[in-house]
Order: sequence, then C-alpha cells, then structure tokens
Amino acid sequence: MRRPQPAAATDRFTLADWGALVTAIDAPPTPYDATHSSAAKKTKASPYWDLSTGWARTREYAGAAGWPEGAAKIRSYTDRWIPQLASLVSLPVYTPDIHGEYFDVGVIMSGEPEHWYQPEASDAIISGRGLVHRVVVNLSASSCIDAPELVRRGAAVAALVAVLEATGAAVEVVVCAVIGAPGNSRRTCDISLTLKQASDALDLDRLALVAVHPAGLRRLWFRLWESLLTDEQRDAYDVRLDGGYGQPVDRPADEQGDVYSPAMSRTAGAFATDAGAEAWVADQLRKLGAIQ
Repeated sequence: MRRPQPAAATDRFTLADWGALVTAIDAPPTPYDATHSSAAKKTKASPYWDLSTGWARTREYAGAAGWPEGAAKIRSYTDRWIPQLASLVSLPVYTPDIHGEYFDVGVIMSGEPEHWYQPEASDAIISGRGLVHRVVVNLSASSCIDAPELVRRGAAVAALVAVLEATGAAVEVVVCAVIGAPGNSRRTCDISLTLKQASDALDLDRLALVAVHPAGLRRLWFRLWESLLTDEQRDAYDVRLDGGYGQPVDRPADEQGDVYSPAMSRTAGAFATDAGAEAWVADQLRKLGAIQ
C-alpha cells in the first residue's frame, strides 16, 4: 500500500508594484543576517556572475527603474523580429468614418467629418480586440545559462507583447522566480511582480533588468528571498552566502497564464539561438490564435 504523499506547499509572495520591490530589497538587516550573510550583497562581482555589476550598481538600476543598456540589447532583436512576425498576423484594417474606435485630432481640426477610424468588417481579419493575454516569465535559471540566452528571452517576450498588442489585444506581463527546497520536491517559493498591467505600455528598461540582466535574479531576487522569507524558510531554501538559493522549478500548469516562459535549468532551450527564440514567439502567437 502506497503511503499518501504530503500536499505540495508554496511559500508565496506577490509584490504590489515596482516600488514594493525597491522597498523589499532595502529592508534593514535582521539578527538572522549576522550569521547568514547575503549573497545578493556580498558575492563578488564578476563578468560571469552579474556582468561585473555588483550590489550598489544593481540597486542603482532598480531605483532608476531599469537598465537602459539592456533595453537597447532587446531592441537589437525586436527591430528585426517584430516586422517578420507581424507579417504572419492578420491585423485590423481601419478606414475613415463618422464614428469608430478612435479619432484623429489633426483631421478634426481640418473640418473633415470622417475623423473617426473604424475597423473593416471582414471574416479574414484575425483581431485580438477585447482579449487580455497573461504572459508569465519565470526568471529562475541555473548558473549554466549564459547572458545571450537571457537577452533572447527578454527580446522574445517584448516581441510577443508588441505583436499581440498590434492585433488589438491587451497584454499583462508577470515576472516571477520559483525555487524548490533542496531535499523537499514538494515545497516551493514563488515571488512575483506584475511588470505590466494590461492597460500599460511595456517598460523595456525594467524588463531588461529583471529578465535579461543576470543581476535581476542573482542580486534582486536573491535579496527578495533574504528580506521576505522567515528564518525557517531561508533555512529550507538554503538562502545564505554559501548556499544554493533553492533550485529552479516551474509553476503549476494552472498558474502559468496564457503564455509561459519556464525556468531555465539547462542550455539548448528555446532561447539558445536567435532562430529558436523567434520560433518560440511564433509558436505562442499560433497557440493564441493570432496566426492560423
């Protein structure tokens, strides 16, 4: 007779906004910290570990709301990918009318009565109007994942959002980092932040810092685990200077949203090459019905 398995347990923390992230990483030290030093703050900067950024500069990026250089890296991909992907999607076609979905101020000022724009009625148009898609990006990654792979992941998410919004859909982007407790496969910790509300524009500087820069995980999220977890939880996930900070794990299927970028625990994943990353975006567009 098989023994009943204990229920899975998740230590869950949901940050209200970017300001809550900054407040959490600035939390004052506790007595526990005197004997369990912070890897987020104390690990020596290096090209491999955090692009030689260090804690102070990572904190500066967070306070300044992102990493502009990383946004430029993302654009080097999206400037190529978005036109190619958009060409595969049937986008709404708008024509002038006396009423419609939006108006042109310049045309109003000219006195033209048809200053509204109305989408053409056509069965051939595949439009996302009225849809809201939730994109969940799991930031957890093993140390073997290199910086270019992280850049492609961030660029793929940005390209996907841009193309989906071009169809008229709204997109919400949630970033999370999920780790498992060593020796307990049924206990996980999930710290998440909604990086983009459905009505907001995507902030590439912030996306770049958390999803592209290695310090997004190894400085910011390590610090979140240090500041938000209880002493017992930190022990369970090995959160300390010479510890492992848990193991990358995925969210359960019912928490992965409409599009899910999984934890990166090995090389040669979807984002290992340019072609693979672009194909991942196209696959998600097909899954959501934007490409037939």
